[in-house]
Amino acid sequence: MATITITPGESFDPTEAVTSTKLNDLGSPTAALTPGSIGTADIADDAITIDQVNANAVGTSQLIDDSVNSDKILDSSVIESKIATDAVTTGKIEDLAVTTDKIGNGQVTPSKLSTGAPTWTTAGTLTVPGDSIEINAGLVADDDAYIDFHSSPTGSTNYEARIYKDPGENSSFSLRNAGTGSTYIQQDGENKFVTQGGEEGYTTIAGGGTASADGAKISLYGSGYPSSLDSDILYNAERHIFRNSTGGTNPSYVQMNMTDAGLAELGVFSDDTNGEANLKLSSFTPSIIFEDRTTSTADFQITANGGVLRVFSGDTSGDAPLTNEIVTIKSTDEVEIKGNLLINNVVDKPAILIEDTKSGTIDSEGEIAVPVGESFSLGFWDAAAAAGSRFISKLRFDSSWIYLRSKLRIGGTTDDAGDPIVYLDGIRENTVDELRLSADKLTFYTDTNYATKVIDATDTKVSINIPLEVSTISGPEYANVLTLRADPESPDPSNGGAQISLHATVSGVPNQIYFKSSFIYFDSVAASPVRFASINPNGPQVDKDLTTKEYVDEYALKYSGSTGTKSVTTSFADWDLSSVVGANRAMVIIEMWDTSTNINLMLKTKGSYVQPYQGTGFAGYGASGAIIATANQGGTFVVITDASGVIELKANASASGINYKIQAYQKLA
Repeated sequence: MATITITPGESFDPTEAVTSTKLNDLGSPTAALTPGSIGTADIADDAITIDQVNANAVGTSQLIDDSVNSDKILDSSVIESKIATDAVTTGKIEDLAVTTDKIGNGQVTPSKLSTGAPTWTTAGTLTVPGDSIEINAGLVADDDAYIDFHSSPTGSTNYEARIYKDPGENSSFSLRNAGTGSTYIQQDGENKFVTQGGEEGYTTIAGGGTASADGAKISLYGSGYPSSLDSDILYNAERHIFRNSTGGTNPSYVQMNMTDAGLAELGVFSDDTNGEANLKLSSFTPSIIFEDRTTSTADFQITANGGVLRVFSGDTSGDAPLTNEIVTIKSTDEVEIKGNLLINNVVDKPAILIEDTKSGTIDSEGEIAVPVGESFSLGFWDAAAAAGSRFISKLRFDSSWIYLRSKLRIGGTTDDAGDPIVYLDGIRENTVDELRLSADKLTFYTDTNYATKVIDATDTKVSINIPLEVSTISGPEYANVLTLRADPESPDPSNGGAQISLHATVSGVPNQIYFKSSFIYFDSVAASPVRFASINPNGPQVDKDLTTKEYVDEYALKYSGSTGTKSVTTSFADWDLSSVVGANRAMVIIEMWDTSTNINLMLKTKGSYVQPYQGTGFAGYGASGAIIATANQGGTFVVITDASGVIELKANASASGINYKIQAYQKLA
């Protein structure tokens, strides 16, 4: 509790005289608080403010220990100068109370970090004591990760080089050089991968050594590379070997050897036993050029286009393809040789052997042929003769003729007086348009039978008793008629047999055909339907046509039996009967009976102008009208359809449920 000490304004000794001044002083006592008598409990909260305390009035000696707490200090009243040096310790700092703004720039040093933390120098060199650097570890969603490199104060503010991983587990990973300088990957101080930026740059992959030293390498040159190598790929190796993913375990591969002399050797080594191609060129016009470096013009080119393989000769030093075509092989199994074919027979086989690989023994397209309009000649070559006279033709084939420029001896390989000889015109002296067969006997035969006829001066005809196949048979010019007879004798009922006579325009019965037989029968080779016509022994009537069964069947009156019901109105309406009679004009016989109400019914040809009689006598309708009533009352109609198989019907009142049955119909010609 606070105590107050009161001191009088004046005090008197026992012998001291009393004056008015001293009495006045005695009436002015002073009061003071006893030092240390006021505690915190004697002061109301917030009762003491700065304005209530004189400057320097309260010293530390006037305060009880621990009497000033946070509640007794006004907010923002403690300033920096009121805190003693080293007065704030770690125990006086609240957890997480120190933020970035409370740490001075450059005040965190490596020694202030925990054990294992990175260290750095004032030059910016960073050292990580651990065995890994994790970038973006602990992600909860896909994000990119990268390391940027800056090597110039004037370079890109983003990066000059970057190691970058796109967002996602399976995204792209890239090494990026933003400048135009080269990028290197080295092994043991040697460049294994070099790439130079820009369209003038290049990329080199080296298997050993450097980009300029020995060793296999591949170089890819940009389009603006300042040399003839622009846009090229350069492979440097002693051997170029191409094989599949099985590598050395597969014996099939392609190998190109480059010798020290600059010679190239290409080999295709295959273990294939199925006949697959070892070399394949796939292009719109695949081509191979053989350039003979011993001469500038004796080159060859092989091309394929449009199903044709061609071989050319000439000079391939230019870019233009060769045009001197010498051999053509077509996909239609044709081979053309545009030049001379020289065959030197050096083996024990024919110089030319034609084998028919098709089934059968006859090739319907021939073995040797030339185009229509051209000639084909066989003969002898006289190398000593003058140019233009060296070929001696012995056999020539034209489109219409075969010219044999020699006698034709039929027999063995040696001359024999007994062998028959054929003489053609121009071969024997003083002969023109003559065919002469020189033989004792002329024989016509087949494999199974034969017939012979000796021709001499008394013979006037030749009989051939074997099948004879010809494309055209003509009668003799003097007769103006060709007669086919079953028997050489004149035809008569007893022994002559049937005959056919074809008369020429200048004949006595010009352009006529005569059939003479007891019975004439015409038939079809088809088994069904049966089509035939015949003429009895009396022959057809003079003024009647010969009618075939097929014609009669088509236009005969036929039974139908098709049934159904119809409705009718007071106006003519179409009734399509084409499903029965066909889409053609026909005569139809129809029965109709029963109806929902009694009517007068009329049928007519579609498009006819005929109208029904309006009186009470319905006989005026003819065969196409009747009264239809209940209890099976009706009638029979005969009507002609139009060309599409359609008729029309009408009644004097509307009705339905009219039964009908198509009894018969006949197609009209």
